[in-house]
Amino acid sequence: MERFVSRQSLSWALTGAVLALLTVSSVGCKGLFSTVAYLVKGTNVDAEYDGLKHHKVAVIVRPPAGASADAHYGARELAQKIGEHLQRNVRGIKVVEQQEVERWMDDLNNLEQDDYRAAGRALKADQVVAVELEEFRLNNNSTSLYTGRCGYRIVVYDLKDKAGQIVYEHTPLEATVYPPNHGIPIGEKTRAGFRRIFVGALAEEIAQRFYPHDSTVHFARDSATLEHH
Repeated sequence: MERFVSRQSLSWALTGAVLALLTVSSVGCKGLFSTVAYLVKGTNVDAEYDGLKHHKVAVIVRPPAGASADAHYGARELAQKIGEHLQRNVRGIKVVEQQEVERWMDDLNNLEQDDYRAAGRALKADQVVAVELEEFRLNNNSTSLYTGRCGYRIVVYDLKDKAGQIVYEHTPLEATVYPPNHGIPIGEKTRAGFRRIFVGALAEEIAQRFYPHDSTVHFARDSATLEHH
């Protein structure tokens, strides 16, 4: 039995070696390494910033200047949803209840860096995840279709440092458009219903920057969500 297993293992090893040589000859070393990385990691993506683990974190979302009612509601819903994703997926995190955060926010339109730090300290948070919305729209150049559009900037402040230094910052090159390929006829969904779907997709996109995830999962989930809501 041991001899059989040994031969079988050798056979698999030889097969792997042959496949590797064939791959090198067809795509080169760089292509081989990419292929091996894909086979090992699949479609998993690492966190861009993993410093939220084992910390108390406040999530603050600031609406854009001159925000519409949609943007105000969307900002509050977005903060709640981001917090929920972080609580489920970041090891050891404690997300401050959104109602507590809102009690400290007198004017979300005019928050500056020092305000985020002050709010975080008042809430006894170790870090603040601040999301500044540059735009938030549910109708992108159309009166008959829902197409969510949002530009944003993410900044994380570390309050364990007395200065509250910025430890992570990200601004996407382009605004997020949802759904990406076609709008949803207004007659098919209520405005509030579409806003919640858009906010859900946007919250996941933002929160996933802080924990490892499968980059392909949300595509299938988004399709199912649009069909059944």
